[in-house]
Formats: sequence, C-alpha cells, structure tokens
Amino acid sequence: MPRWPKRYGDVPLPADCFQPRVEGSRLAELLADGHSVVLAGPGGAGKTQLAADHVRRVSGDLDLLVWVSATSREAVVAAFAAVYAGLTGFGGGADVAAQRFLSWLANAPQRRLVILDDVRSLADLAGLWPPGPVLATTRERDAAALGERRVLEVGRFGVEEAGAYLAARFGADPCLLTGTAGLAEDLGRWPLALALAGAIGLEREPGRAARELIRGRHREPSPERGELPDASAAVGMTWAFSVEWADRLEPLGLARPLLALVSLLEPNGVPEQLITGPVVLGWLGAVTGQAVDADQVRAAVRGLHRLSLLAQDPGSPDRVIRVSGLVQRVVREDLGERLGAVAKVAADALYDLWPAAEQDGPLVRALRANTAALRRHLDGQGWVAGHPLLFRAGNSLGESGQAAAAVRYFADLCALTERSVGARNPGTLTARHDRAYWCGEAGEVATAVRELERVCADQTGVLGPRHPHTLTTRHNLARWRGQAGRHARIVAELAAVLDDQLAVLGPRHPHTLTTRHDLARWRGATGDAATAVTELEQLLRDQIFALGPWHPNTLTTRHNLARWRGHAGDAEAAVTELARVLDDQVRELGPWHPNILITCHNLVHWRMVLDGAATP
Repeated sequence: MPRWPKRYGDVPLPADCFQPRVEGSRLAELLADGHSVVLAGPGGAGKTQLAADHVRRVSGDLDLLVWVSATSREAVVAAFAAVYAGLTGFGGGADVAAQRFLSWLANAPQRRLVILDDVRSLADLAGLWPPGPVLATTRERDAAALGERRVLEVGRFGVEEAGAYLAARFGADPCLLTGTAGLAEDLGRWPLALALAGAIGLEREPGRAARELIRGRHREPSPERGELPDASAAVGMTWAFSVEWADRLEPLGLARPLLALVSLLEPNGVPEQLITGPVVLGWLGAVTGQAVDADQVRAAVRGLHRLSLLAQDPGSPDRVIRVSGLVQRVVREDLGERLGAVAKVAADALYDLWPAAEQDGPLVRALRANTAALRRHLDGQGWVAGHPLLFRAGNSLGESGQAAAAVRYFADLCALTERSVGARNPGTLTARHDRAYWCGEAGEVATAVRELERVCADQTGVLGPRHPHTLTTRHNLARWRGQAGRHARIVAELAAVLDDQLAVLGPRHPHTLTTRHDLARWRGATGDAATAVTELEQLLRDQIFALGPWHPNTLTTRHNLARWRGHAGDAEAAVTELARVLDDQVRELGPWHPNILITCHNLVHWRMVLDGAATP
C-alpha cells in the first residue's frame, strides 16, 4: 500500500481499464523537474484521469497533497483557506487564510503537489496561483498564454491507445472484439465516449452490436464559449442509450431523473445526502409514481456508475458523486423545457440540506459550489427571485470571509433577478440590499450607505416602511452610517427601527434582538455606558429564552455586556464575565473562532485596567 501524504481534497477514482498515455509520461518528467503544468484539452479527453493517475503514482513521495476542484475563484479561495486552517488551526476569514496559505507554501520545505482540477476560467486564478509545483486541468483555449507554466495538450486516444482500451474493456476474445475498431472510429476515439460505449457493450453486446445500438442516437451539442471543441457529438451518440439501459436496471425508472438532477449541479462533488434527502426522495416518488427510499437511490447511483455515467467512491467518507461536465451538458440539452422544474427541485433540496447553525466546513463549501453550478442555468426562471437558497449561499460566502466575492455574487444575482422578474420585484430589492451590505463589509462603507439609501427608498415605495425587508434595510443603513462616522443620527435611527420592529415583529424576533443589541452598543459608543448595560441585561434575558444560552449571538451579547460594565466603572465584573464568556466560546465555537480572539484581547485589556496598567 502507498504511504499517503497529508492529503486535502478527494482524488477521483481511476477509470475502469485506465490506459497509460504518452502525455502521462511527459507530465511526470515536467513535474519532477519542478515545473508547473497545465493539462489543456477538450471535455471528454481524460485530463482529470491523467492528473489523478499521476497523483497515485507519486503519492508515496509527497508530504503534502492538495486536490482542489477549481470551478470558480470562490471555490479555490475556500479550499486554500480550509487547507491552511487544517495545517495551522487558523480561524480567520477565507480571503486572509488563502493568502496566508500561499505565503506558507512559498516557504514550506515539504515535498508537495497542488492540483487545480477543472479550471473554468484562468482569470479566476489571478493572485491565487500557488508557488510550484502545480498541476492544473482546463478546457480553456487560452491555456497557452500562461507564460512560464508548461502546457500539455490532451486530446483523443491514438489508434493503438483506443484499441488497447477496448481490448482491456471487452477482453481478448476475438469474437467479442469484432467491430470494436469501427466503434472507436465512429466515436472519434474520445476516452469518455469509449467508456460509455464500453459500458453499454458489457451490459448488452460488445463490438459490432454495440456499434449498431448507439447509431441513430446522434446529438451534437456545441462547446461552451471559450472552450475547445470536444467529444460532444460522440457522447451524444452514446449517452441516450446508456441512460435508457440504466433505467431498466433495478430500481426501475430512477436513473434518468437522477442524472437530470445532477446535470445541473457541481460536476466534481454532489453530496450523497442531497439526493437521498426528503426533497429529492419526494420528487422521485412523484416522478415514478411509487415511494422511493434512500437505499433505492444508492442502487440507482451504482447502476449509473456501472454504465460510466457518473462516479462515486464508496470508500470516501463524504461519498460525493462526480459526473463529467460533458455528460451534464448533453443531459441538460435533452431536458429542454423541463429544466426549470428540475432546477427548482435542486434548489429546494440544497436549501433543505443547508445546516441551520452554519460552520464553514466541507458540507457548506459543497453546498455553495453546487448552488453556484445551479445558478448558471436559472436565467428566465421566475421563481429564482424569491428562493431563499440563492440568498443563503451568497451570505454564506461573505460570512466565510470572502466579502468581496459576496459583492460580486449579489451583483450577479441582481442582474439575474432583474432579467427574470424585473427591477422592482422584492427579490431583486433584497439582492440589491445584500450587495450593499457586503460592500460595507468589504470596506466600501460610502458605497454601502449610498446604495442602502436607494434600496430603502425603493422598498418603502414597493413594500411600505414597516415591511420586514424594509426594516432590515433601515437597520443596516443606520449601522453603516455609524461606521461612516455619522454618530449623531445612529441612536435615533436605530431607536425608530426598533419601535417599528417591536410593533410588527415582536420583542423576541431575531431581527428585533439584533437591533436591540446594536442600539445598546451604539449607546455605549456614544458615551452612555450605563444605559448600554441596562439594555444589554434585558436583551440577554430575552436571547437566552429565544435562542438559548450557547447561541453565538447570546455569547456576543454577554461579551459586550462585560465590556460596557467595565466602561461603566466595574472593571472587576468585566474581567470575571469575560473569563466565563471565553470558556464558553472555546467550548461552543472552537479555539480558533475569530470571536475568541476578540474576547482574549478584551480580557487582557480589562485585567490591565484592574491592575492599573491601562485606562478604560
């Protein structure tokens, strides 16, 4: 058994009857010489399999292996941040952690390899390309513009490679191999198309019969913009028969709808929990007309895997499902007008799976990646403007420490919702609010104030001044005005928002609790520490009742209550309570959560005040 290094990310399983290729030998030589290498080529050429094969060959000689599904800049940042957190325990934001990881790599003596698989846009890697050696795969035409990085073109099999693959697939019996040379030529010798055809042949009839079975099913989707011409036509000849045959396997009728669903999601990692959750099970039951359980779905996945339409590593703890982007595209084009309905199921399932108490772990990162993939197929769907998934994913991105990425996300969402439902739809207005909010978090406070003023005026006209969405905008507008230095107005504005929230939402609604917290904090910041203490004490009682004693917001209130007790003249109480809060935060949030660093700083400060070494 190879000695696996410290490994981050899931390396794909080897394809059945994987064939060594000339490009693989050249790849190994370049990486051994310290070069960074880009495998560039069309979809269906086997670039990811070449990369994974190289990893399996050299894994025993590495101290650190990082495999990243690089389908977006946000995904790369999140992956680098997760690796850095795993290596060092760092608990800061993702943008900061990713840059620290790159700096750490530049000085790390370990034998290492970073793989950036399925790079959709080389521009996404600006400022993120790790110090070598790096192995990347991409379908982009512009890979040759990467300067000092070596580019290896990967295309279709050669004649001998195709023959060797089919011989391995069908065995050496000459009767079984009859017609396989013609089959390989019909399919352009593309590795993915041959894998699909080979699976059909093993299930039904190899060689000449398989060749006849797939004829007449020719579909020719065109390559997506910026990508090299690929195996679309060849895959189009094979996939329809493959999925038809998969639908005949037990359990009957599940393969086609499952493949339709995953065709809209992240090709490099659909969580198994998503397709075995209640939303998808209910939908599959409606489609098939009978109750469907999780075990039946897993059996259907095994059938699709057997036919090379998707892949799943049963030994992986995450049990993620992978599907070729080329297969996805062919399936999506076959969906036609049904795409919107399937996309709505995918959105409902993703939102249902999203954890209520979010931490930026593997599941949440996978949910964000799958939402990003789904979002690319939602133009013109009227339901997108009000679907909570799209807002949850964008805010999750910002909360992970990628504030600038959240601004870009909500700018795109604004454009999508405006095209779909118009500029004055409540969903479009909410997307505009969230974009402005994350502008503030990204340091663009003046822009945040200006945009929130416009959103507030539009929401007041469309929804009314006391609508919950308008109240949220009014609250955040007051907050960012305060951050911009307009302290004279902030207490009065928050007090006005609070009066309306109390009337509309009640004293224990989460939004009301947030406003009560911010109002008390700003009372203290503008010189009224005693009132801040009184209001935070009242708030704490209601938060314990509504949220529980260990909720992060409750812990934050306890922290700020201790601070303002210190500013009100009771440094001893501040030290005592901050020490208790610190213990509870470490237990509930983990030792590297950013809030814990703030609590440590304030605890040290008030201990120094108590000892006479500092002033309040």
